[in-house]
Amino acid sequence: MGIPTTPDSPSNFTPVDRPDNPPGFQLFDLLGEGGMGKVFLAREVRSGRSVAIKFANRANLPRFRREFRELNKLDNPHILRVLDFDPFFEPPYLVMEYLKGDPLNRYCRTFPEHRLPLSIGVPLFIQLSEALFFLHGNNILHRDLKPSNLMVLSDQAVPFIKIMDFGLVRPNQTVNILTVSGQLLGTPAYMAPEQFDNPSGLTPQSDLYSLGIIMYEAFSGKKPFEAEDTRSWYKKHKTEKPISPDRVVSDLFPELSEIIMELLNKKPEERPSSAEVVRIRLSHLTFYQEVFSSPQIQTTQSFDGVLLNRRYQIQSKLGQGGFGLVFKAWDTILNLPVAIKINQGVSTESELQFKREASLLANLHHPNLPRVTDYFTTPYGQCLVMDFIEGENLFEILLAAKNDPDKAFTEKDILFLANQMCDAIEYLHSQTPPIIHRDIKPPNIIITPKKKAVLVDFGIFKTGINLRTHTGAVGVTAGYAPPEQYSHMEDHTDVRSDIYGLGATLYTLLTGKVPTESILLANGLAPRLAPANTINPTVSKSLSWVVNSSMQIKKEDRFQSIREFRSALKSVETEASNGLFVSWVGPKWAKIIMLLTILGYGIVALLAGILFILPLLVQLSGTSLAQPSPNPGIVLPLPIIESTNTASYIHASTTPSRIQPATSTRFVHTIPLNVTNEPIISATLGTPLDRILFVSNREGREDIFWMNPDGTEQENLTKSSFSEGHPSWSPDYTKIVYHSNCDDPGFDLYIWSLLDNKITRLTDSPGWDGQPEWSPDGRKIAFESQRSGQFRVYIVNIDGSGLKLLTNTMSGGYPSWSPDNKTIVFASSQNGKSDIYTIDYEGKNLQQLTANTQDNWMPRFSPDGQWIVFSSNRNGNRGIYRVHPDGTGAQRITESDEWWPVSFSPDGRRMAFVSNKNGNWDIFVMNLGDLNTTQLTSDLNDDNWPAWGKPALLKPPVFNNAIRQ
Repeated sequence: MGIPTTPDSPSNFTPVDRPDNPPGFQLFDLLGEGGMGKVFLAREVRSGRSVAIKFANRANLPRFRREFRELNKLDNPHILRVLDFDPFFEPPYLVMEYLKGDPLNRYCRTFPEHRLPLSIGVPLFIQLSEALFFLHGNNILHRDLKPSNLMVLSDQAVPFIKIMDFGLVRPNQTVNILTVSGQLLGTPAYMAPEQFDNPSGLTPQSDLYSLGIIMYEAFSGKKPFEAEDTRSWYKKHKTEKPISPDRVVSDLFPELSEIIMELLNKKPEERPSSAEVVRIRLSHLTFYQEVFSSPQIQTTQSFDGVLLNRRYQIQSKLGQGGFGLVFKAWDTILNLPVAIKINQGVSTESELQFKREASLLANLHHPNLPRVTDYFTTPYGQCLVMDFIEGENLFEILLAAKNDPDKAFTEKDILFLANQMCDAIEYLHSQTPPIIHRDIKPPNIIITPKKKAVLVDFGIFKTGINLRTHTGAVGVTAGYAPPEQYSHMEDHTDVRSDIYGLGATLYTLLTGKVPTESILLANGLAPRLAPANTINPTVSKSLSWVVNSSMQIKKEDRFQSIREFRSALKSVETEASNGLFVSWVGPKWAKIIMLLTILGYGIVALLAGILFILPLLVQLSGTSLAQPSPNPGIVLPLPIIESTNTASYIHASTTPSRIQPATSTRFVHTIPLNVTNEPIISATLGTPLDRILFVSNREGREDIFWMNPDGTEQENLTKSSFSEGHPSWSPDYTKIVYHSNCDDPGFDLYIWSLLDNKITRLTDSPGWDGQPEWSPDGRKIAFESQRSGQFRVYIVNIDGSGLKLLTNTMSGGYPSWSPDNKTIVFASSQNGKSDIYTIDYEGKNLQQLTANTQDNWMPRFSPDGQWIVFSSNRNGNRGIYRVHPDGTGAQRITESDEWWPVSFSPDGRRMAFVSNKNGNWDIFVMNLGDLNTTQLTSDLNDDNWPAWGKPALLKPPVFNNAIRQ
């Protein structure tokens, strides 16, 4: 039952003919009446607060009791709160919170054509969907959703809706014994088809059908069906398909119309699976509105012609948001237009945040940022004067492009403006302390007539990496805010949060769609984000990969700085200039290039077919290149790793009921990154593919080779007259660290940058420096060295500085980093036997994990950090073992002789290792799901030290032509 609009205070009412005053309450006027009872306005004598009291006759008492029982356990801001219930008073009554506002049907009639504008209606139905999802999550069905049971409050800063009247509420998955046979419960105009036939067999989809009817009427001003009686309503709901609402109202977005029509499907199973799905889809429409400055601040005050500070005359309103009103004004002294932002917030925190914004912008000077020229306080509120930036924001341009394809962005345009945004964001992040914008999205980027991009609206900025967000500055924009921005922990937003926002903005420009809300992706409530090139085939794979990498859920999986992001975009731009993708070429040349591309693919396919058939012919001749090992039927070495149907990977966590994203390492920089701003690219870029580096002496010395994970395309990368060994990929797969004796008789560490083909000497030792391994954060190298006369473990920064000895009291070798970058595992020989130890990166917290009579060495952390695998010859039979990082749970995981663990695949599903069980040292791969093994190499010379990576390099540069530094 709806409650009409009422005056502010019940004292304005005169007592009328009504029931006796319940104990502790004073009744006033009648607010409403329905089949379930009468509702009166009342005042609680003790507190003086206004409440609503619903009375019922004894016949309805069971339903009344159920309404109180179900509502009393609910706590949601969009659901009416019940405060008390007295079944013994005559008549029985229910005490509820008093709502001041209009029922939705009356609220809609306050707008032209009796329909809600998108800027108001979409946020309201997002709230309503959230409330329904909460209800259904508590196994409660409403069963009587209709506009008169939805109250839009008038005393809130933003349009705010609440669900009322739960007289027909029913716990789901129970038998409704209170439903009288033959009695129709509900309102026919808003009832789902199944509710007419089987009122006790409803599902959440029945409430969703009612939601669809309400949305249809609210946005079009008309019901989807018209009927005169219950029988006619029943027939129309069961058999008649309504006209699509975007055909009733021409300016209604097709995306919204599509949601409504899905809600109105006749069969429950064809409707959205939950109210949360509806909420997600509606949240993607919040920016596809005719007016982006939706009325978030309720104000009736007119500013037209107002002269502020005796200087600035207001001309027109530009927009408004949760943190202020923005006007175009005329500076009467300098005779030029300006923009003025007025803060009407009444809280101290809001005023403090506004002053912080003014102070910040006054000290910034960058061509892609607004310039503040004045700040003062007036009776209207705090005022901030800025340059007036003529132009359109990105969302306005996108909307215009829907009707005019000539206004659409090309990939070249997007890269151009992205570079400007990177320049502005890098300037912000370079400040001391860094400035984090935290609200990068299309409406906050203005494009001037001269194609300059300007980043505006610093309403929720933050300074410093570890500072907490001020209460008054909390805000998220669905689709553009990273998941950490929803958190209130000490360490949440940082510079990588802006990288997510910029990536999400580019995603929208490339696809025309708002990305899925990050918090839903993080909690597994929505399918993974589709790559941009799968939505818009004209987008190059390279740019799609860069954008995808910038929008990873975990901060450590994104680009770690805006400079890295810009370098990746530069790589894409260089690739485009070299003609490697043609997303914006004209139709004539596109056809020619397409024919050449098809011809090229045909040649590649022919060569691939030959390479595929050749091993089969070799096998038929009796020589097997791949020798699968039977499943030994023993305990799995690592948590079971499975593949999802979306080609991403997950692993079983320590909590069986919770599936988490794989944590193998942060292998997400799928486009090679330059460390400088100059895109000097000697390597050929392509879609990232798995490659296994390994070392072989098949040409008379140790060289670094690589191959595909199936053993094909084995190629010598170094081909030098010296020895190069034990390679390790950088986390972004753009560099390789290795040891070599190219400069003197001893071995030193070198870094080969594959993008610009430069080789840098990292260490200079008179003895042996070797077995290097890159840290997961990409900043350090762990290695073993004999420079002190005994092998010990060291770490060094990737620029050669900060050399640190970790094992200063004992020997050490074969170091390996933990995935969290905090611990190093290594082998050490004490008393003639080698055992496994761990130590932190500062050289503290030494712990011994094994203590056996036989040697244990070659330790490696598993991708999830739960295990350390190592080689041991216990019982005279060498094999691979595992042990927890705390030294517990030691267990053998292979049965064959001579196995050496070395490297895991980026997805964590396989492990590459070395074995000489066939007489030579060869590379094998084990599938960790079933322990089956495959032999990859079978050369007569030794192959060892595999290092698995996922570079975007089709072919590396020529090693001997590298520039040595």
